[in-house]
Amino acid sequence: RANEQGKGFAVVADEVRKLAERTTKATSEIASMIKMIQGDIQKAVTTMNEGNNEVEAGVSLANEAGQALSQIVESSQKVMDMVMQIAASSEEQSTTSTEIAGNVEQISTLCKDNSSAASQTAGASEDLLNLATNLQQTVGRFKG
Repeated sequence: RANEQGKGFAVVADEVRKLAERTTKATSEIASMIKMIQGDIQKAVTTMNEGNNEVEAGVSLANEAGQALSQIVESSQKVMDMVMQIAASSEEQSTTSTEIAGNVEQISTLCKDNSSAASQTAGASEDLLNLATNLQQTVGRFKG
């Protein structure tokens, strides 16, 4: 009977050994899987950190672009104000130029009038000279 029990014990021991081997193999496979999963998790964390850094850089660039656009709008407003001032100044210069042209024309007319008056005065002076000469001759005849 001891032999039968020894055989039974040997069978149980063999099954326990096989089970232990399978457990060891399964544990080894689980450890490998855990290492793979940990590696994948580490890659995912690294990728997420890189993505986060890229998003932060994108936000920073978007903020810079927003500031640049604000400066462009502000500069455009200043340029528009300057253009309006230039337009107003040009309009004022145009009005002034028109007034100056009118004044120059009036001066030209006055100069022509003065020239005509001077010509008339010269003619009258010549007539007076002729009259004075004739008068002098006439007086000279009476005296002489």
